[in-house]
Amino acid sequence: MKLHKSTLITVTVMLALAQRVQASEIVGTTTQFNKVNVALTVETNKPAVETSSAVVNSTGKAKLTNKTLLDMFAAWTGSNTNDWRTNGAQLIFDWDTYQLAVADHTGTNILFYAGDGITGEVQAFCTVDWFNNFGSPDWGAFTENSALVNPGTDIWNLSSQGFFELLFDDASGPDPSLDVWGYGPNKEHYIQNWDMNGAYTKWTDTESFAPFGAAKSEIFNGKDHSTLTGNITSTGTGPGRNNYLY
Repeated sequence: MKLHKSTLITVTVMLALAQRVQASEIVGTTTQFNKVNVALTVETNKPAVETSSAVVNSTGKAKLTNKTLLDMFAAWTGSNTNDWRTNGAQLIFDWDTYQLAVADHTGTNILFYAGDGITGEVQAFCTVDWFNNFGSPDWGAFTENSALVNPGTDIWNLSSQGFFELLFDDASGPDPSLDVWGYGPNKEHYIQNWDMNGAYTKWTDTESFAPFGAAKSEIFNGKDHSTLTGNITSTGTGPGRNNYLY
C-alpha cells in the first residue's frame, strides 16, 4: 500500500463574508472519493458568572456535523445553501487532490475544495488528513492478507494518526474567530480486488478517525480554551484501484 502524502460563526460574519466572494459553481471533478460523515463536539467556556460569594465558570457545547459544515462552506463561497441542498451537496474526501471537499449528488462534481479553502483578507479552510505524522504521511501497525491467485483480493487493516482543523480568520479582526483542531487515532480498512487476468477491478475503503484537541489555542466563536471531541468517518468504493492508497 502506498500513501502520498449551534452555528460556529455568527450570522453577521457569515453574511458579510458571503457578500465578498462569488457564488460557487463546479470548480473541478474527481474520479475517486469517499463519502464523509462528521460528528464532532466543541466545548468552550461561557462568560463567568459572579455572585455575592463566588465566581462560577461553566461550559457550553455545540455540534459540528455535515449540515453545519455545508452551511458554513456555502457562506464562505457565497453559495445559496438551498441550491446546494437541491443539488444534493455532500461532503466527500477527494483522493485525487487528497482533501475534504463539497460535491454535488454525483460525488464527482466538486463545488468547493474545503482543504484549499479561501484566501485573502479572509482566510478559511477545513483540513482532514487520515495519515498525518506531524506533517508527513505515515502509518503504524497493519495487517495484510493478499491472495497469490487470480482472481483475488488484497485486504489491509492499518492504524494511523489523523489530523483535523477548521479555521476562519478575518484579517480585519484582532484574532481568528474560529480555529478548532485535533489529532487522534485513525483506523483504515481497504480491500483491493482483481480479475482472472490480474487486472484491478474494484476497491473499497473505510476510514474511522477520532480527533481530540484541548488547548488555549482552540478558538470557538472568538473564545479560547476550547475542547474538540468526536468522530469523522468515510466510506468509498470504485472501479480499478485507488491510485492514492494502493
